[in-house]
Amino acid sequence: MQGLDRDPTNVEKTRQLVRKKGLEGRVFADQFTGERLPYVDNLVSLVVSDDLGKVSTAGVVRVLRPNGVAYLKTGQQWKRTAKPRPGAIDDWTRYLHDASNNPVSCDKVVGPPRHLQRKSPPVWDGVAAAGGRVYVSSIDRSVTCLGR
Repeated sequence: MQGLDRDPTNVEKTRQLVRKKGLEGRVFADQFTGERLPYVDNLVSLVVSDDLGKVSTAGVVRVLRPNGVAYLKTGQQWKRTAKPRPGAIDDWTRYLHDASNNPVSCDKVVGPPRHLQRKSPPVWDGVAAAGGRVYVSSIDRSVTCLGR
């Protein structure tokens, strides 16, 4: 989880609270001074903001992953915005796509890389995706759901 705030005093107070609660490494607070959220496209599951400042709603939707949700406050009202999951994204229900074990899907969104979307060390030996959820089997053979 990452919190962004324009006020450095708020950021420092949040960091102190995170340390006090023992949440270092899981919860982060950073100062934000820009107009564009510092995340790659289609990465974030949830955005909650009571003041977007100069960030546009389109900029929030840009960083939301398919089925991601934003709760944005305007005046005294909260509005829920969800990014739809494109029908052109295929489900991978098995390691090799489906029960036929053919590693070719019907996905129309995935293609040759055009930019870096995510970077992390390879820690999984099996991946399946269905209904917007990604399931991975790790080296110790446990299965993890990465969520919706």
